[in-house]
Amino acid sequence: MRIGNIEFKYSEGNGRYELIRWSQRESGDEYCYVICFFTPYSEGHFMQTISDRYVEALFDESEGERVRLMTRYAFQHLNNEFELKEGEKDYYERF
Repeated sequence: MRIGNIEFKYSEGNGRYELIRWSQRESGDEYCYVICFFTPYSEGHFMQTISDRYVEALFDESEGERVRLMTRYAFQHLNNEFELKEGEKDYYERF
């Protein structure tokens, strides 16, 4: 999912979900870089930031609100996914 220049997606290469920030070079070419990623653990997911990229995006006047919305969306999505998997595990462990 992408809102403006902030995207939440699963990275096949890294094997985890990431928040990505898109930007443009002077030539007009679009490029992106990871500002944080989400790592699963026994109680859900935790977010790891890359240097100060997440903070820079969070406090950017034009992108800050989008970063907050995408972060909230990311955790809601990941928590739902985690609860579904835990529910399935509990269900199958009963047999």
